[in-house]
Amino acid sequence: MNSVRRRLNIEDEDTARDLCESNGEDRDTATGRFLPGNCYGHGNPMSKQVNRLRAALLRAVDEDDVEDVIRTLVRQAKAGDVAAAKVLLERLFGKPSQELLLTADTSQYGDETYL
Repeated sequence: MNSVRRRLNIEDEDTARDLCESNGEDRDTATGRFLPGNCYGHGNPMSKQVNRLRAALLRAVDEDDVEDVIRTLVRQAKAGDVAAAKVLLERLFGKPSQELLLTADTSQYGDETYL
């Protein structure tokens, strides 16, 4: 609420709360996204910086650079580097699914088992 007060230059907390009260019309019913003007729907504050950095990375790296990195990764994996093999295989086939095995010591319950 303090950020709303600062942004709107409002001294009174009750006024800020009234401006931000949800009346059911603050979201798009189809997408669930905040509508323009909603004081809580600011989005990700770091997204502009992340997009600038991502764009800089894409400008600095070309297709040949990516192929060189992949070849190096394959060479390291073949040489026995387990971490390189793991990264390579996870990128090719996805991370393996993890199974959860639940076991319990039921000896304390006698003949009946409670799970």
